[in-house]
Amino acid sequence: MDRTVKVIPAEMNFSYCLSKYDCYRKRTGKCSLLLSEEEYQKELLREGHDKWYYDDGSVRKCVELKDSLLQFGNTSEIRICRFACGHWGITDGQHRLCIYKTANLGKLEVTRTGDWDVECRVCYFKKKSIKFRMRSWFDKEDEFVR
Repeated sequence: MDRTVKVIPAEMNFSYCLSKYDCYRKRTGKCSLLLSEEEYQKELLREGHDKWYYDDGSVRKCVELKDSLLQFGNTSEIRICRFACGHWGITDGQHRLCIYKTANLGKLEVTRTGDWDVECRVCYFKKKSIKFRMRSWFDKEDEFVR
């Protein structure tokens, strides 16, 4: 069912599988794209990374990727699928899709690879884990679905 579609990520709920090792937001609770310039510079100093190298979870990762997307556009395929629960999953391009959605960069061309007849991991864990249910009750689900 490979087909390319244009989507507006802000209007869709995606289930992300990012961790504190590859996502600044998961590690600190605040997205690097939403930091003020002062907060960003302070975090750069705190991280103390070399100008040419930084880890995936660095404050620089998404900021620099956003700048690249704005300058060159999306040059790699982003693949999504629809779960039985109604959420969308990302099989390739999580960071890029999250950046488009968070920074509200507009429409994005993605490839829909098909529908999955299972729930996303968030809906699955809401049934299995009190921690996930509590996050949902207190409206803290945006860490996993946004």
